[in-house]
Amino acid sequence: MTTTGSCVNSSKIFRYSYRVLLLFSMTLLTCLLLFATAKPTAAARETFNVHLHPALTSVGISWPNKKAAVKYKIYRADVTDVEAGSDRIPERSSYKKVKTLKVKSPKGKLLSWSDKKAKKGRYYAYIVRAFDKNGKEIADSWDGSDWISYACKGLGRTWISNDGYGENYTNSRKELHISVMSDQVGIEVSNAQVILYRKKAGAKKFTKIATRNLKNGSLDYTDKNVKSGKKYSYRARVIKKAGGKTYKAKMSKTITIPAVNFHAKYKVKCLTPAGTYTDRDKLEITMMLQNKGKYNGTTTILRKDGEYTGSEYHGEKKGVGSGLYDFRFTMYSKDNVTWKPIPAKGIKLPKKKPLYLKGEILKGEEPVIYFGGSAAGWTSYIDSEGGMFDYDGPGAGYTSAMLNFSSGTGGAYLEWD
Repeated sequence: MTTTGSCVNSSKIFRYSYRVLLLFSMTLLTCLLLFATAKPTAAARETFNVHLHPALTSVGISWPNKKAAVKYKIYRADVTDVEAGSDRIPERSSYKKVKTLKVKSPKGKLLSWSDKKAKKGRYYAYIVRAFDKNGKEIADSWDGSDWISYACKGLGRTWISNDGYGENYTNSRKELHISVMSDQVGIEVSNAQVILYRKKAGAKKFTKIATRNLKNGSLDYTDKNVKSGKKYSYRARVIKKAGGKTYKAKMSKTITIPAVNFHAKYKVKCLTPAGTYTDRDKLEITMMLQNKGKYNGTTTILRKDGEYTGSEYHGEKKGVGSGLYDFRFTMYSKDNVTWKPIPAKGIKLPKKKPLYLKGEILKGEEPVIYFGGSAAGWTSYIDSEGGMFDYDGPGAGYTSAMLNFSSGTGGAYLEWD
């Protein structure tokens, strides 16, 4: 019985395997037949570049004429939001046809068209499609990428920025520097002017403070009529007179700059004893921090929960050792008695009174923590680049700060990178 049963099972396996093999062979044959009789896939359409030429009364478009093309269709999309900073690039379906152009030009000649119906002050992107005499599309300017070229009819938005940034130290409590620019650089802004407006903190309205000529599409202006310790807001507009008309760009955004010390200065005192700490992964230190300068801007101490990035403690003493450690602030006190966690929004450094701070030095991969505080013979300081401090000064960018325990001084300023 065992032998018979074994023969029956082998027979079933053979028949099953034969059916599978037959089915596979038929499927393979069908695929080969389909492949042999299939029509070749149409070649990808050729792409070409469209060049835009903004003007006061239109947006000019030019592109290379394509061989065998007798007709072009031009499509337009409003991308003003993209120009303002949105990352939502319009889909191809967002472009609407605005012109059909029939041509009889030879290959190699540039074709052009002026979009005079575009709205003034709006930004547009364009697609051009080429068709042959049979109505077949043979090329277009859409390449499917997430990068687009766009232009504005009339004068584009006026841009304004704080020009006293970085290590130039050009801004101060006595003068503020502003840069104005038009995004229509070239002939359309030749002989154009900038009207600059200002508003002091507490005032209700902006007032015109200057009218200046643009040079190569930009203007640098220094406002020396400021009072130390006050904040000033600025905005600007580019205008151009042509053909008996006055064209105005969209008003710039508003920037606010305090007329304070570019470089804030602090008095620093460490309250934790110096030494070599070998029995702990973290060292909590306490310090006193105080403004040293009547016209310092507002300094905010920040808490970095769960991270130590952007701030480092340097401790070194000849004959003892040296180390570089991650650092962060954790708590604050106004009297060195009652302590509170630094809130998420940070804690502002008082204008005159001292602020007491606790922080953590993380040993990390270092074998020990060398901590000098303000003890003699030690080189000891905290360096921060955008991690612990926010200084509201007359610069721009992130806050770079340092607290030097060895000298008992500190400083901070805004540094554009």
